[in-house]
Amino acid sequence: MDEKSHLAAAWEQGTMRIAFVSDSIYPYNKGGKENRLYEIARRLAKRGHDVHIYCMKWWGGPKKVKQYGVTLHGISPYFPLYNKEGKRSMKQAIGFALYVLPGLLAQRFDILDVDQMPYFPVFPAWIVSKLKRKPMVVTWHEHWGNYWYEYLGKKGAIGWLVERLSEMFTPRAIVVSKHTAQRLHTRPMHIIPNGIDVQAIDDVEPSKKHYDILFAGRLIYHKNVDLLIQVANKKGYKTLIIGTGPEEKRLRRMAKKNIHFQGFSRDQSTVFAQMKSAKAFVYLSEREGFGIALLEALACGTPVITSNKKHNAGKSLIRQGYNGYICSLTESDVENAIDLCLKNNAQMKAHAAASAKGYDWDAIVDKIERVYAHE
Repeated sequence: MDEKSHLAAAWEQGTMRIAFVSDSIYPYNKGGKENRLYEIARRLAKRGHDVHIYCMKWWGGPKKVKQYGVTLHGISPYFPLYNKEGKRSMKQAIGFALYVLPGLLAQRFDILDVDQMPYFPVFPAWIVSKLKRKPMVVTWHEHWGNYWYEYLGKKGAIGWLVERLSEMFTPRAIVVSKHTAQRLHTRPMHIIPNGIDVQAIDDVEPSKKHYDILFAGRLIYHKNVDLLIQVANKKGYKTLIIGTGPEEKRLRRMAKKNIHFQGFSRDQSTVFAQMKSAKAFVYLSEREGFGIALLEALACGTPVITSNKKHNAGKSLIRQGYNGYICSLTESDVENAIDLCLKNNAQMKAHAAASAKGYDWDAIVDKIERVYAHE
């Protein structure tokens, strides 16, 4: 039986051994890519597949542990994801990548799915897939291109080159948005978006504590939470900020008493309850590969305000004036968008919930299974 026939048979029987490579994982770090992997991996495991994630060792104790039905392998020590400037650490990216080759060579798997971010692990994973003659796909969350120069200045040339080489070492790609697909040179590719647990969100009751505006996510500079705070300070909006990150201390110093910082929340249902009780979800990120937090807010019936930046794929989820607003990163434009959301809130809440239908995780996993089976 050839490899494709073997994979197809394993898929039919629900017995594929699937290996994921990702430096950071849920629940130790919460972000779009971590949430996607968590939702996909645990659902594949529930369907009977043998699912393994090869990552940094975020936990204490043995290197191999079982969580949410998935086997986690701590193949490298923990390296901080961000440097002192609040940007992704190249030392971390290279450090983790050095452990991928020895960490995977002794392992058995039917298919290998590698996280595109932070690029460097793609190369040793490609070598392993060739040596073992097993298929490999790379999940691309975003594509920066020339944005590297905005992010790192002249040093951005290194980022641009590594990203371009990562494309060349991507035999097949799963891409989370059309926005990223249009920028990626790799072929073939499969566009499979992020999703939401529709039933879990529907089951949550709104929080009894209400806010005008809410933000949930990493407190890092390109999310522009400082701009949100400037507007909230000026207008006196009752504001809730959920999350932690390298910008937290600075942002807390900026905020007036109408702004509450909740910190990191391990209970997703609590976040959904708070989203349902907010009048607007303000997410002014300059770059997003998909924007899962925006989709979750929409599913909670909360209109979304996001940026019009070129690299923000999240704006594709928004219909101007229907389920939210896309605005420039100016104080006046953000203020105007929030005021319109508050003024037309009841109608926009209904539109927001309707626009999130069709993104259930189970349907997403159906598509991923089919891709794996035919690689």
